[in-house]
Amino acid sequence: MVQFKTVYQLKTINEMLAQVGSADTEMVEHARKAMLFFENERKEKDSEEALVLGVERLLKLYFGRAEDRFIGIEHWHIPNEEVPEFLWFRQSINEKILRVSGFSSALFLITGLREAILGENVYWTERHNQQLKNTKEWIEGYVASRTPSQQILNLLII
Repeated sequence: MVQFKTVYQLKTINEMLAQVGSADTEMVEHARKAMLFFENERKEKDSEEALVLGVERLLKLYFGRAEDRFIGIEHWHIPNEEVPEFLWFRQSINEKILRVSGFSSALFLITGLREAILGENVYWTERHNQQLKNTKEWIEGYVASRTPSQQILNLLII
């Protein structure tokens, strides 16, 4: 079964895109109904793949095909198996920012950070909370330092 956190993240992203994208009310309602269907779909251990696929479909729904977009949009899903290290993050962020560098405005969406920090642990502790806060601050600072001053870049970490 698709995990609740995956569906919740997709619903959050859908509502955010409905506010910033060129959203038709019928299209937004269609996406919400698709989320209900997705929530009831039965599959084993597909939450990470389902999240990546769901986000890509939502971005296509709201902004069209990647080659037809007027704004740069990049989605980076941090795999659960990866150990959160700034060196690895730096390399991935550099790749994503390079892809949106030619646009005057861009959206950079990051998912999976919380799960990557939790790792194999079962419980979320205060140490995890502090590590999440520090990592988010580092990502925000690094992205801000790598973004050209004339570009408007929106960073969303879910």
